[in-house]
Amino acid sequence: MTSEYKLNSVIKTIQISDITVKGGQKLQEHGIVLVGERAGVVQDAFRDEAVTVNFDTQRDFTTDMFDAGNLPNIGGKIYMGNADGKLTKTESGNAFVGYYWGKLGSRIIFSLKG
Repeated sequence: MTSEYKLNSVIKTIQISDITVKGGQKLQEHGIVLVGERAGVVQDAFRDEAVTVNFDTQRDFTTDMFDAGNLPNIGGKIYMGNADGKLTKTESGNAFVGYYWGKLGSRIIFSLKG
């Protein structure tokens, strides 16, 4: 038997040991992290061993961690560099995060993959 556990649950509490943090991304500064193959944005430190991660695919996020010379066209796929944690259009060896929606001052706008 299957039943509903939570409705519209896009923010999850995740153990830090289950999170992969790439390059320059940080848990303390709302960094982009990987939980398995799913990208999310850290919301808050819950305890010393867990954080809340936002996986909302209907929300736009901004970041200043990006490769300015290597961004996709609007609506294009964006990846997180394994070495530096910056968002880039380069797929090879990098983690798929979501989609690029343009610049906002010194930051870029992106949404998470669905």
